[in-house]
Amino acid sequence: MVLAPNDKMLGCSQVSDKKFSNFENTAVIVRRGECSFQEKIVNVAVKDAVLMILVNSEDTLIPLSSLEYEHVTTAAVSVTLSDGEKLIEMVKRRDELTGIELKIETISLANQARTRLQFLVDINAPVAVYEEFKYVMEQLEPMVGTLDGLLSMIWTEEYERVGTVHSDAEAKELMEFLPFCVKQLSKWSFASEAALHASVAAAVLQIQLWNNESQTDSRKERLLVRTAARKLMESGYYSHSFSLLQKIPASSDNRSDTSIQCMLSFLKFLQGDVITSLSETSACQTLKFDAGTPSLKVAEGAFNRLTKLERSSHDEECLGLAAGLVNDTNLALACCYPNERTGTLSREFSSEFTKEFFHSLVMMGVFLDELGPFEESLRFFGYAARMCPGDSTTLELRQLLAVPVVFSSQNELDLFIAELKSKLNIFTETLAIKHELEERVVSPLEIADESNEAALSITGPVLRPEEAAYLQYTITPPTMFIGYQGVDVLPIQEAINRLRSLVYPSLTSSFEPQNPDRSEETLIPGDDHKRRRVGFISSWFRSHSVGKLLLGVVQNLDRAKFHVIIYRCVHFLRDGDKISELFKHTADEYVELPETQDPAVHILRQAQLDIAIFPELGMDEWTVLLSHHRVAPIQCVFWGHPITTGNPNIDYFISSEHFVSDNFDEPTESTPVNEQLKLSGYRRSSFSEQIVLFRGLSTIFTEPNPLTIESREITRSRLYLPTNRRLYVCPQTLMKLHPAFDEALARILERDNKATIVLLASNTQLVWMEKVRRRFRQRFGRNHRLVLFLPTLPFTEFQALLAHADVVLDPFPFGGGVTTLDALHLGIPVITLPAAQSVVHLAAGFLRYMNASDCIAKSLDEYVHLAVSVAMDHQDIRKRLLLHRNDIYQDVSTIDDWNTFLDTVYPLH
Repeated sequence: MVLAPNDKMLGCSQVSDKKFSNFENTAVIVRRGECSFQEKIVNVAVKDAVLMILVNSEDTLIPLSSLEYEHVTTAAVSVTLSDGEKLIEMVKRRDELTGIELKIETISLANQARTRLQFLVDINAPVAVYEEFKYVMEQLEPMVGTLDGLLSMIWTEEYERVGTVHSDAEAKELMEFLPFCVKQLSKWSFASEAALHASVAAAVLQIQLWNNESQTDSRKERLLVRTAARKLMESGYYSHSFSLLQKIPASSDNRSDTSIQCMLSFLKFLQGDVITSLSETSACQTLKFDAGTPSLKVAEGAFNRLTKLERSSHDEECLGLAAGLVNDTNLALACCYPNERTGTLSREFSSEFTKEFFHSLVMMGVFLDELGPFEESLRFFGYAARMCPGDSTTLELRQLLAVPVVFSSQNELDLFIAELKSKLNIFTETLAIKHELEERVVSPLEIADESNEAALSITGPVLRPEEAAYLQYTITPPTMFIGYQGVDVLPIQEAINRLRSLVYPSLTSSFEPQNPDRSEETLIPGDDHKRRRVGFISSWFRSHSVGKLLLGVVQNLDRAKFHVIIYRCVHFLRDGDKISELFKHTADEYVELPETQDPAVHILRQAQLDIAIFPELGMDEWTVLLSHHRVAPIQCVFWGHPITTGNPNIDYFISSEHFVSDNFDEPTESTPVNEQLKLSGYRRSSFSEQIVLFRGLSTIFTEPNPLTIESREITRSRLYLPTNRRLYVCPQTLMKLHPAFDEALARILERDNKATIVLLASNTQLVWMEKVRRRFRQRFGRNHRLVLFLPTLPFTEFQALLAHADVVLDPFPFGGGVTTLDALHLGIPVITLPAAQSVVHLAAGFLRYMNASDCIAKSLDEYVHLAVSVAMDHQDIRKRLLLHRNDIYQDVSTIDDWNTFLDTVYPLH
C-alpha cells in the first residue's frame, strides 16, 4: 500500500512514487475532497494500481460510483474516517498489514450494470443512464445483439440467429436487467432509441425462452412483448411489430387476446392493407382500441371510426373497388359521385361508411407522409383515387409528386430522383394524349362575371385545383422537399409546372394588365394613382421565418413611391398572431384572401398591382397554385424557400450578392466538393427566373430577443445534455440531414473523442427520426451513440441549447437561415461549407457580413477541421461575433436596394 502524494493525500493529480515504476499489485490510499471520485480513480489508474482506498471525511461508508463511464480496471473501496486514519498510520510506520482482508464478490455484468444504473437513476442523472446503457449493451452484444441485428432477425423470423445465452441464470439476469432499462429509458424522449433496443432485445429473448419451453407464458411476459411491439410501431416498424405480436401465446384472458387481435388489425391498417384489416375487426367493434402511442392518435381515431360503422354489401363492394379488386366504372360512380353545386364539383357518397372511408384514406395518406411511413402513405392515396373517379387525377398527381423527407442512402436518393423524372414524363404524356380527363378541373375564371359570382364553365361543373381532397388536411406541397436533395431542381420544377397546367387548365388563364406600368410617370407623394402598387402574397405573415424576414422590409419601404398591400392567405392558417398584427398596421392595405382561388385571383387582378411579390413559393400548396396565375405585370419570388419555381409566371428571384459564390454566373459549377459528395452546385443557370442580387442582405431581420435570465439559468443537465463533452449542435429540421452531410458528422466523431452531436426532431416525425438514426448506425458504427436527438424546444430552451453549444454546424446541401441568425446573435460560431450547398449560401453571407469568414470552409476536410478546432477553442470568434452581431440588423443598404428595385423593375413579358 502507498499513500497519495502530498500532505492532503487527495489524489487530484496523477499519483506517482519514486519507489515504484508502476503500481501493479498496489493499493493507493486517498482522502475524500476537492475533486470528484471519478477524477481520483482515473489518476490512480494511470499507474495500474489495482485498488484505490478512499478515506471518508466522517465515520460512515459511502457508495462509490462515477457519473461518467471510465475505461479503467482499478477497483475502489471506501473506509470510515477512523479506520482510514489507522490504516494511514500503519502505512507510514511501515507496519506489516496483517489482519486486513478484502472480500471480493463476483457478480454478472447484467446485475452489476443494473445496480450502477439504479444509482444513476437515484441521483437523477438521465444522460449518464443513457450513456452507461449504451456501453453496457456493447458488452452484452454477443448475448442480446445490436438493434439492427434484432430487427433483421425479427423480419426473417429467425429467432435463434442472435444471442448466445448459455444458462438459465444468464437468461434470468437479462430478463430482469432489460425490462428495468426499458422502464427507466422510456421516461426520456432523447433516449427513445435506447429504450427501443432494450425492449426489442427483451422481447426476442422472451420469445426464445418460449420456443425452448424454458418458461411458461404469464401476463408479465406477454406485456413485455407487447411493449416491444408498441415501440416498434411507434418507430415505423409495422411489419416487425406484427411479427412479435403473433408470437404471443394464446391466453385464458379473452379480453387480452381481443386486444392483441385489434392491434394486429391496426398494424395491417397502418401498412395500407385496409381491406384485410377491416375484415378482421369484428372483435374490435365492442372495444375502443388504444394503441398506447400518442404519435398515432390520428390513425387510431380513423381506425376506430371505421370499425364501429356498419357496412352493407354495397359498402363491401366499394372496399373492393378501392383495393383494386374490382374495376367497375359504374360501381365507382355509385360509391362516390360528383354533384354540381354553383358550378363546382362536390363529392357525394352512397353511404355514411363510404364517406368516412374516403376521407379517412386521404387523411391517412397525408398523416403517414408527414409521420414518416412514405410507401404506406402512397397506398392510402391509391385507395382513395380508385374509389372516387372525380378525384383520381389529383390524387394520382399527389402520389407522383410526393418526396420523402429522409433517404436511407445517397444511392436510394439518386434512384428516386431518376424515377421521379421518368414518372413525370410518362404521366404528362398520358394526360396530353387523353382527349377527356376522368375529372373536369377547368376553373370558371375565364367566364366569371364582374361580380365574381361563380359561373359554370363551358365544359360543365368543375373541381377547383385548391379543392383537391388532400388539401383539407395539410398546407405542405408534396414537392416541398425536392429542394433539399442537392440536385438541380430546374428541370423537375419545369416539368411539374407543365403537368399542373395540363391537369388544371385554369392555371393558364390569360391576363391583360388593367393598369399600365407607371415606372416612367412622375411620382406625386400621397397620390395612389402615381405610386407603384406592390402586393406581398403569403400564408406566412406570422411568427414564421418568412414573416421575420420581411417585416422590417415592409415597415421601411418608401411610401412616397409605393402603395404596399399585404395579402394574407387564410385557407389553412385562419388565425393570425402578433406578427400578423404588425404587418396589418404597417401596410397601406391589409387583405385576407378568400379560401377559394378564383375570387382570390379576381381580387388581386382588380387591385391593379404593378408588382406582386411572393415571399416564398414551395411551402404552401395553395399559394403555389395561386402563383400560376398572373395577377400583375411583374411577379417576383423572394428566397423564403430558396429554390427556383420553374414557373413561367414568376419573373424575378430576389436574393443577395452575399449569398452566392464567386462562380455563380458560370454556366456550370462543378467543384471538387460537389463531385466528392455528389451534389449539384448553386448557380444562376439553375433558375427559370431572372436573378436579382441586392448589395445588402435583402432582408431586415427581426432581431431575436436577448438571452433571457430564464434561458441563462437552464443548465445542460436540464436539457438532457452531457456536462463533460463538447457539443456540436445542428439545430435544423430533419429534412436537412442529407446523406452527404453524414460524412461530415462521422469524421467529426472520429476526430474528437469528446464530441457529442445534438440534433432536433419533432414528436410528429418519430418515424423519419428513426430512419435517420438507422442511417447513422450503419455509417457511424458505435459512434452513433454519440448523437443525441432532442425534441423541438420552446424558444427559451432553444436559446439555452444554442448558448451551451461549443459550435453550430450548418448542414449541406440545404443550410440554415433564421436558426443560424439565432446562433450568431448569441455569439455562437457557425461552421459552413457553401461549396456543398445547392441553395442560397445564407450562413456564409451572414459570416462574411460579421467579419467571421474564418468559419467558412472550402472543402469537406476543412469543414471538419474548423468544426473541431473551433469547438475546442472558440473564445476569439465569439467575441468577434458579439462585436458585430448588430451589423445584420442595421443593414441600411437593404432598404435602398428594395426601393431602387421596385422603382425601376420592368415587365419581362
